[in-house]
Amino acid sequence: MKFIALLVLVMGYSFAVGQNIAVNNAGVNSNPVYLAQNVLSGGGMNVYNVTYSGSNAQQIGYYSSGTGVIGSNTGIAISTGNVLNIANSNFATNTGTNIGTTGTTDPDVLQLANGQTAKDWFILEFDFVPKGNQVNMQYVFASEEYNEYVCSNVADVFGIIISGPGFSGSFSGGGKQVSLIPSTTNPVGINSVNNGLTGSMGTPGGCISTTNTAYYNDNVDSLMEFDGYTDVMSISETVECEQQYHMRIIIFDCGTKQYDSGIFLTEKSLTSNGSATYDNPVYNDSIIVEGCKPYEFVIYNVDGFTSQTINLSISGSAQNGIDYTPIANTITLPAGDNFYGIVITPVADGVTEGTETVVIAFDMINLCGDTSHFEFTIYIQDENPLVVTSFPTSISICSGTPVNLFANVSGGIAPYHMEWNGMLGNNLWVVPTETTTYTAAFYDQAGCPWYNNFTVTVYPVPIVNAGGDFSICMGQQQTLGLYIDGGPGATYTWTPAFQLNSASFAYPTISPLALGAQTYTVTVSNPGGCSVSDAVTVTVLALPTINAGPDQNIVYLQTSEELQGSGSGTPWWTPNFNLSCENCFTPDASPTQTTTYTLTITGTNGCTATDQVDVIVETPTDVFVPSAFSPNGDGNNDVLFLRCYTIASVKFKVYDMWGQPMFETSNAEVGWDGTVNGNLAGIGLYTWTADVTFVNNAGSVSLGGEVNLVR
Repeated sequence: MKFIALLVLVMGYSFAVGQNIAVNNAGVNSNPVYLAQNVLSGGGMNVYNVTYSGSNAQQIGYYSSGTGVIGSNTGIAISTGNVLNIANSNFATNTGTNIGTTGTTDPDVLQLANGQTAKDWFILEFDFVPKGNQVNMQYVFASEEYNEYVCSNVADVFGIIISGPGFSGSFSGGGKQVSLIPSTTNPVGINSVNNGLTGSMGTPGGCISTTNTAYYNDNVDSLMEFDGYTDVMSISETVECEQQYHMRIIIFDCGTKQYDSGIFLTEKSLTSNGSATYDNPVYNDSIIVEGCKPYEFVIYNVDGFTSQTINLSISGSAQNGIDYTPIANTITLPAGDNFYGIVITPVADGVTEGTETVVIAFDMINLCGDTSHFEFTIYIQDENPLVVTSFPTSISICSGTPVNLFANVSGGIAPYHMEWNGMLGNNLWVVPTETTTYTAAFYDQAGCPWYNNFTVTVYPVPIVNAGGDFSICMGQQQTLGLYIDGGPGATYTWTPAFQLNSASFAYPTISPLALGAQTYTVTVSNPGGCSVSDAVTVTVLALPTINAGPDQNIVYLQTSEELQGSGSGTPWWTPNFNLSCENCFTPDASPTQTTTYTLTITGTNGCTATDQVDVIVETPTDVFVPSAFSPNGDGNNDVLFLRCYTIASVKFKVYDMWGQPMFETSNAEVGWDGTVNGNLAGIGLYTWTADVTFVNNAGSVSLGGEVNLVR
């Protein structure tokens, strides 16, 4: 028998990055009949005679955004407590709601309870007729009793039971529990899928198994209330084509406690491998919008079947290849579980056309040998672009400042999905620590997108340390600021500007003009709006009084004078040579050359003042040469000298009357003793010359004259 199956899917977007699972039980989302027939049923079968036991107002609802939480994005959530609690973050140790149902005669509940009290139960059951030879479904079990009640005889229990032709089990109607651990006959539950450790409320050996840890997950991300949950588990059972079957989905609290447990039934996962029509519209009954998200049919050929050819009838007011991308009239499916996608992508042509239709019809033969006719109508609306306002493209902030990621969205088809760098929502507060570009991605319900970037430039908080308070003496200079750094583009403002070389320097110089204390405040601001201030107090101290006295005159190596210094404080003279004392006010000064002495006085406040005085040294330049000398050894006028104590250098020569040199010296301390080459010179008249240079740069002179040598 040939088999071809049809699956209609919608290509969507994910908005569940780091987001709690969402649960809704308003309106049809609390109606078990609607949920079973329109959410759980995925095609290839008829679902009818839906009934339930429990509180549909509290215990059943529709979950979404579950991909990043439990691995299943959407579907039916059933809880032993209030189903809305599931969406809470997992901050409470044990959460439970007392629904108030205690005691039952239901044989399947009693069998699952195994002698324990059953309370807060919910039973969803229905008949179904498969159009193929298999029935499939996916689910996740979760509980607040993980991990305390692992290996406890009062751990919460659930079961999924199928009865009908080919099933022979211990449950009502010969039903078989089909929620089993893969490749085993063990039912999925707390005591069979867990972390492998006996809980604080359990007993060693009280588990069915502690080896199925690969199927268990601790709720480490706290994106829902339950403490732990299983992987997405699959049911796949062999059935007879077009025979009636019954399914019961049962969950309850076991024992007297009321800690909640739950089942997540994956949307459209209840299927049979017959001809199926899975219609999950883009939004609002298969409407798509020009330029927005496309609609996609996926037709597949089940494993074991040969290649199939399907003829499509394409009609409607929209023109194939003009109002939407071209669709071929004939498609060929390869043999065996292969897919063929038919994508209807509406073209944004800018022409107002009103709502247009695309009608796709075709016939297929199912596993039961029946010919099924399928017809789908897709509605194309004119483009209605999103309008986004209040969206800045850039902003500068101070590090640590919160930023509101916000935009006003209109147009398109509400409600809107908004993401900032993958974070879902609008009006989000972030505190970036470095310059960050956020990409805003906004979509309306039809998948119409709007993108833009928003750059937040982060400036570091200025480092401002004006330093400790200090004192400065009048006339001194000092740089203000110990460590000040505002980063790129920063401005610096010192107030007041009095006595500063600049009020806009990071490190200005103070030059005191007035005595007393003055507090200076520096404020550093940067383009991100950061502004930091600090202050320092500067006290200007008075200088001591000082007077080094009048200049003094002395004669070289002959006289000294007393300096007449005075003032208030401790004195000190520099240079300190040729003074009778260096730390008194009136030392005797006897320098050998003209000297400027500096008097420094240190006051009691530590400030110093200086004054100077000149001691002028007069240098005599009179040279005496006798007109006669008598080198007779009597010790009186035996040697002819140049007589002057201020001679620095000399060239002294003596000649006879005929101009012959008798004596020559460059030593002012050496004279002529009246001999020539060791022989006594004759008495008589001689001439002499002298080139003399005096000390202290007193000048030079050339001299000459006659001298009589007598004996």
